[in-house]
Amino acid sequence: MGSSEPVACFCSKYLDELRRYGHIEASTHRAYCYLLKHVEEFFPATGISDVEPDMMRGFVRFLASKRLAPGTVRKTYNLLAMCVKQAHAEGLVTFEPSKSVRAPKNRCPPPNPLTSESLERMLRNLEALDRTPCVIACYIALYTGMRRGEICALRWEDIDLQGRTARVRRSIAIKDKGTYIKGTKTGNERVVPLVPELVPILKERRWRMVDMCHDRGADFRSTFYVIGDMDGAYLSPYRVTRWWGMHAEEWHLYGTQNRKCAFHDLRHTFATIAVRKLDLKTVQSIMGHASAEMTMRYADTELSQVQAASNTLGGAFSMGN
Repeated sequence: MGSSEPVACFCSKYLDELRRYGHIEASTHRAYCYLLKHVEEFFPATGISDVEPDMMRGFVRFLASKRLAPGTVRKTYNLLAMCVKQAHAEGLVTFEPSKSVRAPKNRCPPPNPLTSESLERMLRNLEALDRTPCVIACYIALYTGMRRGEICALRWEDIDLQGRTARVRRSIAIKDKGTYIKGTKTGNERVVPLVPELVPILKERRWRMVDMCHDRGADFRSTFYVIGDMDGAYLSPYRVTRWWGMHAEEWHLYGTQNRKCAFHDLRHTFATIAVRKLDLKTVQSIMGHASAEMTMRYADTELSQVQAASNTLGGAFSMGN
């Protein structure tokens, strides 16, 4: 009974095992490994079998003293608790020290949607630009609330321009040596409405891609990514972030929390507007931001409701509203 294997070493091996057998995504594994530095710092020589409840409490205080974000503190503690629980299951410890220690509360900062002034300024500047893939990505994020990775993974076969809906089926995730395709964050597909302002933008993008294929003597395929290239490759989320960061700085875009707006804040902007125009159930279904259990509750939203949301949301994004 017991093991003198250092805590961080045991955690690292367990995470590798979870990744190897497909229990966690590569992006999740990468995030966990980054958090392990805090575990290693607090438990430099402690064996996994020697972890006690007081140590778990001390670890929480240690994380708080580092002035980490509340969400980071909770995620790091939960990582350690998960690994200690596994050590207990393997018989390496006689009891589970995390059972008597409550996880710290996750006080997420309030969302930072664009202010009305920043929204107007952004739309005005976007209109003056050529509609490149990154510009299209901004419009999609604002008008649908889709996440960055979901936008990069959107294919033409997912879009119904006549019915004004799009199906979110996959996402582009980031890993150490690049990117890869994975399922949605919740593991469930969802349908989002295409507001009238977005439809002509997408039609123009599609026509342009068809023309480019014709010029190359190639066929346009519905499997092409909406903001991808003519070789069938998707646009990396890194490029979207870099483009947005440069232009958001230049345009002085700020949110309601007086913070500079990240690309993800376009999703927050959509949600802020949508909750004022639609019922909560429909908004949650469109956003897909709930737990798996909550997502099942919203899965019975009628397709007609989602299509009707296209008309309701349309005018809400006009400048001055």
